[in-house]
Amino acid sequence: MKGFEISINDAAPILAASDDIVTIIISIGYSNGNYMHVGGMDSSHYYLKISDKMKVRICEIDTVSPYYERFPSDREEMRKEYDELKKQLEEEGKL
Repeated sequence: MKGFEISINDAAPILAASDDIVTIIISIGYSNGNYMHVGGMDSSHYYLKISDKMKVRICEIDTVSPYYERFPSDREEMRKEYDELKKQLEEEGKL
């Protein structure tokens, strides 16, 4: 699988890959802290601090790192939120 090898400071590398797609989003400045989101079929978050050093390498990966935190998607809840937002936007004439 194609994926990412992510090194933060001197810690062991994080290996992220998927049969479909994998993304890395690095965010700073949020009120709840700085973090890196690694997403694919499932997601993981890694919290960062100022002065952290990161290195990302694109590579072929056979195994991936275990989840640090996992946030599986609830498709029923996502559909409910979508329908509510769609209804609201239709009522406001934005759709």
